[in-house]
Amino acid sequence: MISLLTLASLTLSTAGIAAAAPDVFTISAMYTGSDGKRVTLPTWYGDGHMYVGSSVPTGVQTAFNYTANTTRSDLLYIHAAEPLLPNASSALDLPDPTFLALNAGSSSSGSPLEFRHDAIGLSDDWILFFSRYGSLILAQTPSGQLLSSFYLTPSPSASDGGDDDGASIITWGKNAAATSAGTTQQLVSLIAVS
Repeated sequence: MISLLTLASLTLSTAGIAAAAPDVFTISAMYTGSDGKRVTLPTWYGDGHMYVGSSVPTGVQTAFNYTANTTRSDLLYIHAAEPLLPNASSALDLPDPTFLALNAGSSSSGSPLEFRHDAIGLSDDWILFFSRYGSLILAQTPSGQLLSSFYLTPSPSASDGGDDDGASIITWGKNAAATSAGTTQQLVSLIAVS
């Protein structure tokens, strides 16, 4: 049996995979902690990127929890929930639509997952479609290949020599040995939680 926690890349045919998924869910990151136990934490939006962690990094201006839905095509749309910053407005207005995307170009290993409002100007290297296999969320290339190479990388303020702020950014990479600023990345699975 292949453990989802050690899965670096998964290729499946999308034929026959039915999304028996709830319409609204949250996205959580599941990974193995330093003690060897499974950790599952909710992700949150921070200035257009996907984060996980207990605090908002220095320099992030807009941070909030969000929900996602699968009711429109194969794009993974999100909607703002409650803000994470004390001075943030409770009525967060995200442009409609706002969806998850990733840059899968040959030089993009370690690129953060991004929340976009449109696809104007994006090259063919960008992946806009996501699929669900049970609760697992996978990026889907135009050829149908499903990718799960997501990593936790210390937030930019922590990796730039600042104090550990307790937050990590979710990035995408081509292999489990990918590093960022000399720090080894932690493999993570993205899962849908209803």
